[in-house]
Amino acid sequence: MKLLTCDRNGNFLAVTVETEIVITCASVDCSSPADVAATSTLATQIDAAQASIATAVDSAAFIDDIEAELVNLNQSAGSLGVCLTAYVTFQPTVTSAIVSTDKFYPNWEGNNPDICVQDGNEPIYMQRFPSLWMYDTLEKCCAHYYSWNLNTCQGSGGSGQFYADYANNKCVTDCEAGSGATCGGLANLQPEALFPSPLECCKSKFSWVKEDFCEAASLPNSCYEGTDLYYRGDTAGESVCAKDCAKDANGDLSCGGLVEDANLKLYDDAEECCAKEYGWMNGELCADRVHKATTGLAKYWADKTEGKCYLDSATPTKDLGVATFDTIEECCEEEVEWATAAQCGATSGSAAAGTGKYYVHWLDQKCARDCDDSSDPQCKLAASGDNEFFDSQSACCARLTWVAPADCMIS
Repeated sequence: MKLLTCDRNGNFLAVTVETEIVITCASVDCSSPADVAATSTLATQIDAAQASIATAVDSAAFIDDIEAELVNLNQSAGSLGVCLTAYVTFQPTVTSAIVSTDKFYPNWEGNNPDICVQDGNEPIYMQRFPSLWMYDTLEKCCAHYYSWNLNTCQGSGGSGQFYADYANNKCVTDCEAGSGATCGGLANLQPEALFPSPLECCKSKFSWVKEDFCEAASLPNSCYEGTDLYYRGDTAGESVCAKDCAKDANGDLSCGGLVEDANLKLYDDAEECCAKEYGWMNGELCADRVHKATTGLAKYWADKTEGKCYLDSATPTKDLGVATFDTIEECCEEEVEWATAAQCGATSGSAAAGTGKYYVHWLDQKCARDCDDSSDPQCKLAASGDNEFFDSQSACCARLTWVAPADCMIS
């Protein structure tokens, strides 16, 4: 039995426990009824013990005990990465107790054709050419004749090593089902397809999956929290960049989920990600939307259709490609040049309320004062920057030669 405790940085504390059980067979080939009964009982007991150990290791209490022991040893659990995860693998092996100088050969004609045996009863053709058919060890014989079924051939409950589970993009251990949280069933694979750790398996077999993500997915309790770097947010359902961390982790609204794709480009900050991945956007607006700031961006943007400038923190723009300005005056001057600065500022909620001067409101054939005061019926903000303004009411009314001065003002 091997117990592995893995920290966030991929470091392992390995504890190996070996238990040797010796059975003395009543018959030479261990085939007597008593031998069969003894081995069957032992197998049942081993399975029960493994299941019990696996359940204990998979529990949260086991990790708590390890952290408590670290504290007793005057070591902070944080020195191992703060977060710990543990899993257990079993590597049972069966070694024949029969002392023999005979070599192993494939038992094609026996009751169990999927194993190699060493009983001296190999066929004549094998005896004549032993170098072609027979091997000194069980492992070599099984590897040559039963590479597709190594566990059965070697009488093993699995190698305890990791192999690729392509259906789930993770690595699992080669062991009997139920023998631990990482167990994926008996693999019956060649040695080169087995790995001592999930990380090594991930590196070799899942080049398209981010190594840390694959390792985390392969372990029963994940310590992996992402890189805190930024990536293009399309895959996370975002219209801007997102941070590589679990969604809503520690209340961070910029988290878009853990990155799985090994080919996805990561950036140090939101600004760099926005510049490289969303170059057509306003960088400040993009970064603001990444962080989902509740106050918004304290800058102004122009709605050219309405001829107004808005403060983004009060009225967020949906077009992240618009230009932004520090002041409403600058926004009006640069983006709404066809309207007066006073008009643009007034309609945008600025303290400015028109020029206070008079102009001809041609639709009504009347003069009006350029101001924003609902209590004054003569106030009406100029709708166009092309208006001619007059300093006095009489000067404006003189422009309307066909209207009597008493009826000149709008009401």
